[in-house]
Amino acid sequence: MVRTFRTTTLVSLALAAAGFSYALATTGSSRGTGTVPNHPTLPTVPPVAFCNPYVTATADRDLGDAVPGNLFHRYIHGRGGIPPYKITAGSLDTSHFFLGIGGFFDTPLAGKVRPPLAADFPLGSLRFMTSIKARGTNSVDNEPFRLSVVSDSRFRFAIGPNLNDATQIRKYSDKLSVINPTGELTFQLVGSAMLNGVAQTSLASLGFGLTKHEGVVFGQPLQSGTITFTVSCTDASGNVALSRDGSTVNQTFSINVNANKVASSDSMCMGLTIKVGKSGATIKYKGIFNINGTISSLAGKPASLRVGNFVSPVAYFDNNGTATNAIGKNSTGQTTITAKVGSNGILTITVTNADLTTTDVLDDPSHRDWRVNVADSIGTRSSVVGGDVGDTSIDQFVSSTSKSSSSSASSLSFSGASTAAGTFLVLSAVSGHDDKTGAGDKWKVTFVANPPTGTDLSSVASAQVGVGNLGNQLDTTSRSTLIVAHLKTDASTRNAVKSFSLSTKTLKGSYITTYLDAAATGLPVSGASFSGDDPSYTTQLVFDDSAGNSIFSGAGAITIFPKKNAWTSTTPK
Repeated sequence: MVRTFRTTTLVSLALAAAGFSYALATTGSSRGTGTVPNHPTLPTVPPVAFCNPYVTATADRDLGDAVPGNLFHRYIHGRGGIPPYKITAGSLDTSHFFLGIGGFFDTPLAGKVRPPLAADFPLGSLRFMTSIKARGTNSVDNEPFRLSVVSDSRFRFAIGPNLNDATQIRKYSDKLSVINPTGELTFQLVGSAMLNGVAQTSLASLGFGLTKHEGVVFGQPLQSGTITFTVSCTDASGNVALSRDGSTVNQTFSINVNANKVASSDSMCMGLTIKVGKSGATIKYKGIFNINGTISSLAGKPASLRVGNFVSPVAYFDNNGTATNAIGKNSTGQTTITAKVGSNGILTITVTNADLTTTDVLDDPSHRDWRVNVADSIGTRSSVVGGDVGDTSIDQFVSSTSKSSSSSASSLSFSGASTAAGTFLVLSAVSGHDDKTGAGDKWKVTFVANPPTGTDLSSVASAQVGVGNLGNQLDTTSRSTLIVAHLKTDASTRNAVKSFSLSTKTLKGSYITTYLDAAATGLPVSGASFSGDDPSYTTQLVFDDSAGNSIFSGAGAITIFPKKNAWTSTTPK
């Protein structure tokens, strides 16, 4: 029996021709001794759309207020399709503003800093049309955005009350910007966070973190609904920020979290270690990162790390994918960050001399000193890790995996490999080879499929694997810590996934296909000419039980590059 997909967000390929008929996906039956592959029809992917709030009573998306001579940093975000997104604004004044393809909106880099908005920038509404594209859909959303440049001497919030909408179990970030601050800022939650009007134990219980000095709300929302919370912001002079409308102190914010069960991300934390010693803390992050371009395209773009309410300094990438703020001996005693992105998509970040004494990374202030046994206070702690890397962010909910303590140091390890939210990410090991007729390609793909905590994979009976517009269903068997599937094929078998495996221990998996027709997947052969954005390999995975109930669903995409008659996901410099 062929089961259809039961998720609302699965994949087509971004380069699929307009009006493509899914019926083409059933034309690849084999003729010979091989098994005829099953091709379930893939449902339509929800169209991509912006999720920033609107300016009241207008069709303009709200970027908040800005004052000439003040710093500002905003996020433009989208939903639908399959990340990563590509966000552009052709009419933007690039002499005063910068918009990264991942949605960072700021001033252009000057040296190694982003300066304040020019003091002589004219007051009024800065409006510009912005476009967003995603993988898995041909739709494009074009909408006007507005930054309100104002003359206002009050210390107040610059955005609110609505923040960007979120999507359940997808990464999220937004900045609680203020205007006219004096010195270092301190952001703090006032009272309880609410979900649909019900008080929650913390923002972290909902999958969010709030950085203490940066004011960034980030994470991976665990539940759908409306989240509300109130934040205070105090500057170095002890002034407390007014609400955006100036009517009171503090600002109440609201985030609408859209329901979703399909895990998808363009980054994943594989490991995070915090070691607290006599000279401060060392934080080491290792993960997978979809560059969404070439390594050299990262040049001049930021690298930072957030854990709980701690935030590192910002460094900027060079042409080789390295970012650091360390400058020889002058770095002694200062908090430093060094980040490196490899051609295989591996991202490493190291922060040294980090001061965690005023953060919530460790549960209790009395346990933030290196002389105290971390194991006495951590337990099975969860946290939120994130940061800005290149044109995007690496926000994710993580869980503690180990802890240790000695006479000179204490350490704590986290991982994103088993969390309440789950993650699906196509790794950078994707390769394709054209067939001799030029009709299609065969593929070898490795991926991470990380179901949310509590998912029982022992009842998986079938795996539905999609490549672009083409779906394949395979009956699976379990072998110890492996879920495997094999389809009997011969030289004539086309449009089939012939082998599949996933380790339930490491959460890493792979699959191999026969030649897949470009007409069925929507992906051109490497030797063919194509125009527009770089092609993306887009895939999805659905595990069903024997009754056809969906156990886990994930979707992911990665940019691929032509190399003669082959495709590779290895990122060129």
